[in-house]
Amino acid sequence: MSEMARWLFLCCSLPCVAHKVAVVGAGINGGSAVHFLRQLTDDELVLYEAEREVGGRTYTQRFANVTVDVGGTAIYSKNRYMAGFAKSFGLQPSADDDLNSLIGIWDGQSMRTELNMDSMAMSALKLLFRYGLSPLRVIPVVREAVGHFDGIYDLQGAGQSFETPAELLRALRVFNLTQTSAYDFLAGLGVDDRFVRELVDGASRCNYNQPGTLNAFAELISLAGAGVGGHVFSLANGTQAVARGLARSASRQLLGERVTEVQESNGGYVVISEGKGGIRREQFDGVILATPLELTKIRLPASAKQLGRGREYQTTYTTFVHGMLNKTYFGLETSVAEIPSDIFTTESSTSPFSSYGVHKILADGSVVVKLFSRTQLTDEQLHALFPKVFEVYRYTWKAYPKLQPLPLEQWASFRLGRGLIYTSWLETSASAMEVAAIAGRNGALLMREALQAKTARTARSTRERKEFRGFARGSPRQVHNKPLLIEQAYDYGRVFKKATHLGPVQ
Repeated sequence: MSEMARWLFLCCSLPCVAHKVAVVGAGINGGSAVHFLRQLTDDELVLYEAEREVGGRTYTQRFANVTVDVGGTAIYSKNRYMAGFAKSFGLQPSADDDLNSLIGIWDGQSMRTELNMDSMAMSALKLLFRYGLSPLRVIPVVREAVGHFDGIYDLQGAGQSFETPAELLRALRVFNLTQTSAYDFLAGLGVDDRFVRELVDGASRCNYNQPGTLNAFAELISLAGAGVGGHVFSLANGTQAVARGLARSASRQLLGERVTEVQESNGGYVVISEGKGGIRREQFDGVILATPLELTKIRLPASAKQLGRGREYQTTYTTFVHGMLNKTYFGLETSVAEIPSDIFTTESSTSPFSSYGVHKILADGSVVVKLFSRTQLTDEQLHALFPKVFEVYRYTWKAYPKLQPLPLEQWASFRLGRGLIYTSWLETSASAMEVAAIAGRNGALLMREALQAKTARTARSTRERKEFRGFARGSPRQVHNKPLLIEQAYDYGRVFKKATHLGPVQ
């Protein structure tokens, strides 16, 4: 019998043992871990969240009587998990019937080009006219990368887990893309520099608030989201509703409970947290850390594997404005409704914002706009864009890691200990809600294996204890039907050494 066959036989023959698992972080990552782990087990699953509501970096608010996503917004049409979650929770896509499908490229002085995503044939001609053959070199590569990455669904559906992000990405044949910058990768394909500086930088500044110095894999995923390899949509009730739906799979939700430390204890872990009720300590068989540790102060056991080099996170300033748009700001002689609903900016742009997106055009002609920037936008800068401002909402957050190529030796493992799993490191490759969901499912698969291994260790320890007790009573024949051999005597000595730590013989 092969090793794998023996392992499967052992797992199938183990008694059913109830376990407790803590999941720290109630965003898409942690919610997905709970959701998929619930499909694998009936164990008690406890979800910790430092904030008073679930969501993490999906954060939905009402602004100017419009539902807006402050955090993660766009769902890519080929995102099987996020699209599937939305459907299973009964969440409908946004209508956006009053918005055009134009994307503009703005350099702070002029609108360099516009693309109509509802007229792909016309957009294709404009791209070829402006950028030559560069689009034809980029589009197949984007589709290939997305196609390779889509292989994760079949692997995870078959129960395949991965110990490290590099192992996962290598299985999908995209790891090498994380080890080179988008600028270098696209230059190697012979892509025109103007295409890179306008469309590629524009997409990555919109999605990650970063230029093409980020790794090539993240850039290709960014371009896919910009419409090169599919389309994106938002949800009428916001993406935070997905996180709420996922969190319902937890046995308990501890909201407003900030985890401060994880300690090894009694073959498992004690999670220490602080909340409204003071300091809380609770014992678990396993812990999934589904929050970026760089943004927390969680202390881990000394035995935990090294986390690699701590990643820097990109600070993003999000500003929502409800006001009357200055129609001449973008140098276009047109109505507000005909100004591109989405505007990307170049890295060399003098624009104070990285991206501009219209959420709603209201009946009085006012607009609700979402702006991303790398520094806080001043009132003066906002009034240049909106001569009449009715309402402003600002939110500053560590939106995503800085996604520049990171050498393999500086990457962390998913498994930090026997039952201690860290899922957020997959974001080193690319940051998106779907990536978080994939990481969460991998964490669930790794935790199932950890719990099965713990059950096997417990069963083996119980069996050896019984063997020792039988031997200590002087009745080895109760264990063996054959005379005790030297090898068996050696085994009993080994059992005796272990059993001395189990307590007195009854």
